[in-house]
Amino acid sequence: MRAKKQVARRGRQGFTLVEVIVVLVILAVLAALLIPSMVKWIDKSHEKICQVNRSDIARFYRAALPLEPELQRDSQNGQADKVLPFLRETGYVEEGMKCPDGGTYLSLYDNVNGGVIFVCSKHLGDVSEAVKNQVNTGTICEYGSSALKNYIDIMGDDTLSKDEKQKRLKELGIESIFANKDPSLINNESFRKAVYEKNGGWGELKVDGQTFYVQPYYNTVKQDKTENSLVIFANTNPNNSGNWTANYIYNRDDGSWYQCATGSKSINGKSWSDIKYDLENEKTSSGSPQWVKVDKIFGLPDGAEGA
Repeated sequence: MRAKKQVARRGRQGFTLVEVIVVLVILAVLAALLIPSMVKWIDKSHEKICQVNRSDIARFYRAALPLEPELQRDSQNGQADKVLPFLRETGYVEEGMKCPDGGTYLSLYDNVNGGVIFVCSKHLGDVSEAVKNQVNTGTICEYGSSALKNYIDIMGDDTLSKDEKQKRLKELGIESIFANKDPSLINNESFRKAVYEKNGGWGELKVDGQTFYVQPYYNTVKQDKTENSLVIFANTNPNNSGNWTANYIYNRDDGSWYQCATGSKSINGKSWSDIKYDLENEKTSSGSPQWVKVDKIFGLPDGAEGA
């Protein structure tokens, strides 16, 4: 009878501290075992969704290609970075078709195997170094152009007060260089910081076994106010610090990288118009071109035109 009373009394009192600790330890062990498996399963699920999305984009591209002369020109000339934006703008591909892990979709011309391909910056898989170079270049271009366009759109919106403009700029991670004087001037360091953080660092560019880092530059004074004025260059500095020395400059107009024949040169204080003129006309002290087109970065033999 006494034993029954003790059991009943224990039931009313609930679990002891030791029992609670044991249960928590068991749950912690189970979580430690299950969570990595769940995360891995989610990652694989996201990767599969991303793969299906890119397969669908490729299918839409093949359907649109015979119908769109502009698409045919871009594909033939190797200007494949324009293919996906065209498909989105014309409604062949919905804007909502995105990587579930936040990767950036890009259309590229695979100079190694031939043809337009659609890749994700987060799910590259087994691709050539040339394709990785294209992806890293294209991602920085896209993030930089997008950040710059958002800035320009905000500053050009006359319905917004100065305070509201500054608030929206801060939300983008970009602030005016003169917050209380001239909000039309963008802070290049802050602009670069926004791109650097979104990409998780600068994109790598592999050339002859050496690593360079793809990054944006925006001249705060001389630039025209469009996202097309963005400058993309590469040097050996992986950090987000003000090093404006360029070993390579990317010409978005012809989709090629240009190497500095004398090692490196500063682009500080130059607009894209200035730099583009230099790419085409600047000479070394010996009279040879200062900037030399390097096709092998994207998988073409040097001296080749776009495929």
